[in-house]
This record gives sequence, structure tokens and C-alpha cells, in this order.
Amino acid sequence: ALDNVSVQSEIRHLELGSSERPSQLATIVYSQSGQGHVNVAPGLYDVIASRGFEYSIDRRCIEVRHDTAPIEHFTVVQEVDTTGWVAGDFHVHGVNSFDANYPHDRRLISAVAEGLQLFSATDHDYLTDLTPVLYDLGMRDDLHTMVGIEVSPLELGHILGYPLRYDETVPE
Repeated sequence: ALDNVSVQSEIRHLELGSSERPSQLATIVYSQSGQGHVNVAPGLYDVIASRGFEYSIDRRCIEVRHDTAPIEHFTVVQEVDTTGWVAGDFHVHGVNSFDANYPHDRRLISAVAEGLQLFSATDHDYLTDLTPVLYDLGMRDDLHTMVGIEVSPLELGHILGYPLRYDETVPE
């Protein structure tokens, strides 16, 4: 199943707004279903399918022509036995943080596509509960969420705290 597709163009550079992205990266598709669709200009593309650290990657060069739309099937295989381990990310920002603008639903889909099982929202100075979004996406069996926070006191650095209890009736 295809979970994450990176498309790299050797002939066309698409500016995505961040100097931290590799040069010539056309797009990244995070898929909840294992399927993805990418619109690109004709040319040769290096396509990489992945699903997190414990899986192999499937990588191949694909030619996109003017007259056809290629349909490719990729396979990734679990190569690392993670029985007894949990894959988690405990420092993730979303739209409630001043330094991120990634929507909650896309953040959760990308987490599942990368093989995460536990996910903590740690927006700067803001409590975010992603559980309702997880339920709306129908991914409650795929990922567990945890409420956290990154406290940002002036001149003292940043402090992460989790797990926290989210209560929407209490003011921040």
C-alpha cells in the first residue's frame, strides 16, 4: 500500500515556500488510504513511496508524457519488528501555534502515513486536543493522540509538558 509519496523533478523546480526543503522537490503526498494523485508537468520524475522507519521504500523513475497519465503501484514491506515498541512524536505544532500553519487533518494523516502510533500536539502556549479531528477522519484505530504544550517563557527557552488534560470549559 502506498502511504507517502515524494516526487522529485529533475527538470522543473516548484517553490514550496521553505528554504529547508531539498532542491527540486515537486511535492509530497500523505495518504490516509494508501492512494495518491499528483499533477506534474511532463518529464522524468524520481518517485519514492514510504511508510515510516520500519518499512522499506519503493523508488523508481517515472516518465510523464503529454499524451498519457501513468498509473503506478508501489509496495513497501515492513522490515523492522517493532513488537513491544511505540512510534511517537512528542513535539508537533499545528495551526494553533504561532510558528506553524499546517491544518490538523493533514498533520494527522501525515503522522499515520509515516507510521506513527502516538502523537502529541505541543503548540506554543496553547492546548490543542486533536482527538475530535482523529474521529472525524475515521482514524481512531490508527493513531492515539495526547494533549501537550510548549510553554515559551521569554528568555528561558522552551519547555514541553504532556500528557495534559484538555477541558474546553476552562479558559486557557
